[in-house]
Amino acid sequence: MSEFNGQYGGFNGQYDPNGNYQNGYYENYGYMRRLEKKKNEKKKIRKLGLLTGGAILTNLLLQNVFIIALNVLGCYERYLDNPVFQIGADIIFSVSCMLVPFLLFGNAMKKEAGIEDFIRLNPSHDFILSLLAIPAGLCFCMAANIVTSYVVIFLEGFGITLSSPEIANPEGAFGFFLSVMRVSVVAALVEELAFRGCLMQPLRKFGDGFAVAMAACAFGLMHGNLIQAPFALISGLGLGYITVKCGSVWPAVAVHAINNFISTVASYALDSQMDEKAVNLLYTLFVYGVVAVGGFCAFLFYMRAKRYNTNIAQDSVLQTKEKVSAYILNPTMLIAIAIMLYYTSQYIAAS
Repeated sequence: MSEFNGQYGGFNGQYDPNGNYQNGYYENYGYMRRLEKKKNEKKKIRKLGLLTGGAILTNLLLQNVFIIALNVLGCYERYLDNPVFQIGADIIFSVSCMLVPFLLFGNAMKKEAGIEDFIRLNPSHDFILSLLAIPAGLCFCMAANIVTSYVVIFLEGFGITLSSPEIANPEGAFGFFLSVMRVSVVAALVEELAFRGCLMQPLRKFGDGFAVAMAACAFGLMHGNLIQAPFALISGLGLGYITVKCGSVWPAVAVHAINNFISTVASYALDSQMDEKAVNLLYTLFVYGVVAVGGFCAFLFYMRAKRYNTNIAQDSVLQTKEKVSAYILNPTMLIAIAIMLYYTSQYIAAS
């Protein structure tokens, strides 16, 4: 009887030092299959990274087209000087320059990942869980505010001053209404659909933790300054987590909208005749109060969410660092990161 004892082992196999029979051919075949699976998984994640970078670069390109169009139409100075006009233009910009590209690239990401729903517009599978998600999510947002404030103070100690884009608030009740529409309604909806929907859901095929973290990092990066970026990163982790556990993007939209509404109210209070120290004190007390109450609700949310298995990941064979490198180390993502880091550097001043 002939034996096959070539490079990949023998059909007859051999015994290891412990006396266990090892079939070399089939063991090596399994090893080769694993290598092939890793290669294919990296390829898919790299394509998702390319598409994510494409969405970000398209957004940046459309921003510049938008500014050029305002200049051509002779409206750019009005855009800078007229808060009401600026808000109207920003609403159009948010939908056309961010939501549309992310929907288009997100649809391509959905096909690449092989999932059916890449936004999760369905209601939450647990109404009580979605209610708990709101104070729990606000806890993440307020904690992110606290961390951001300490980051600013820490860097100021080294003579580094951080800034962010300033947008004037239009006056009066109608102006307040427009500000709420832009920040609390449009921005919250567009950003959650883009990041916790189009971007995050396809990545969940390779692990929820990986998907939540990458979406949060992209969310932080897109803010383009070190005042908003840490806040967006930390809050993005919380928003991603509650989206995964609730099985719907709507709780995250609600949290985002409420947080932005609170910020808008605080901004108008500072613009009013109210004492700045009093406003800051009230806001600080509010933030720590929300963290305390929201922290308890976050614990209840976590305990209730444990009863559901929401993981949609395939049998991933890659380590986390391999997934991250495949997702980031590709041309469009590297170019997008470089551009956003350049924009971020414009809001850093050293004394």
